[in-house]
Amino acid sequence: MLSKRCSRLSPKELGPKGIDRNHPSSHAGLKRIPPDIAQQLAEHIADEVLTVRELDVLRLVAQGKGNKIIASDLEIAEHTVKNHIKNILIKLRADDRTGAVVTAVRRGYIEI
Repeated sequence: MLSKRCSRLSPKELGPKGIDRNHPSSHAGLKRIPPDIAQQLAEHIADEVLTVRELDVLRLVAQGKGNKIIASDLEIAEHTVKNHIKNILIKLRADDRTGAVVTAVRRGYIEI
């Protein structure tokens, strides 16, 4: 979407993709991030990264598997699965397993 100033510029003043050649950031080689994208990035900038094992557990949760089955599939103790799920919920700021899966899919951590 073009800014108000850009909408008033002639085609000669606009570069490729409607970039205002007279804007100071154009000369500095800076990239502009649209406000809606910047907001989404800002919301998740401080998020903790899930470990490989947490992602493994989350993928199995997304398949609808229970803790015992996940423990068996990953050859770990059920208590360890519970710890991983607890950490996943904290890191993704989710209230439950379903919320964690939804958040992970939205952020592109897993596919279902």
